[in-house]
Amino acid sequence: MTPTIRRTLTLTATAIVAVTATAALGVGSAAADTAHHIVLAAGNPLDGVSPDLGVFGPALNSTWKRVLAGIWGVAMAACAVWVILASVQYRQAKSRGFSGQMNEGRQGMIDAFIALGFCVGAGVLIGAVLFVVGT
Repeated sequence: MTPTIRRTLTLTATAIVAVTATAALGVGSAAADTAHHIVLAAGNPLDGVSPDLGVFGPALNSTWKRVLAGIWGVAMAACAVWVILASVQYRQAKSRGFSGQMNEGRQGMIDAFIALGFCVGAGVLIGAVLFVVGT
């Protein structure tokens, strides 16, 4: 599946979900106002609760961090290999002079560098999300 088709399918699915959610919630402001009052009356049962794995002991706390670090390291190594392979593929296509293969190789390099960027910046991205959420 090409990236253009993938993007089109993603946008279409997002639009369908948005239209369905709008139809399910009701068209008028009365439905939204009623839903708002129901949520306020129920209250927040998790008010003041924050996630904490320290309850299971220090051994589990250090173990899950090591496992996560290992998975992150393997993902970064895989992305680095992907970048190298995509670069070699693009260079071979460029040396042959095939424009179709050059476009595919270029798109593969872009995808590989984007994946590597997200993998390298995962800590910053997750930290930013937690900062915005307020945890």
